[in-house]
Amino acid sequence: PLLGPNGATYVFGPQKGVSEYWLPTLEHGMENYRNQVYKAMGVDLDSFVGGGAAGGMGAVLFGFLKANMKMGIEVVLDAVKFDDQLQDADYVFTGEGQTDAQSLQGKAVFGILRHANVYNVPVLCISGALKEGYQKLYDYGVCGCYSIVNSQIAYLQAFQLARRNLYNTKYS
Repeated sequence: PLLGPNGATYVFGPQKGVSEYWLPTLEHGMENYRNQVYKAMGVDLDSFVGGGAAGGMGAVLFGFLKANMKMGIEVVLDAVKFDDQLQDADYVFTGEGQTDAQSLQGKAVFGILRHANVYNVPVLCISGALKEGYQKLYDYGVCGCYSIVNSQIAYLQAFQLARRNLYNTKYS
């Protein structure tokens, strides 16, 4: 959704560095935006499933352009003919900066996992960090989740050490 605890502000704000202090203010601004669009156009941007995607861009595309919603990972997988490549694959390695409960909500890891499951290809997820909720990927068939960072470090340091840490990540 666009608004609320699972909406654009509260999901994407913290990912982009917004502190807890500012979240209510930003949410109020998003509510005002929704209300103004409704007054001007009669379109409730909060009524679209997926409207909170990409920080609220989903609602704008639905509301103003009458666009069809399709998960970004599906567009990419179709473009690269991913299913064709899975037919001869022994494993799929995927990952993201941070794997957590949101990974199950249409992010790349989950989309790749869903396609690989059709062909019974094992999926390993290697990410910068594993946070609360990543374990649910095991319920959907991932056979391993690994973090390339083995201690708590600052983001800048994690980026600087990413190549080395990826190389040193061990399957256990």
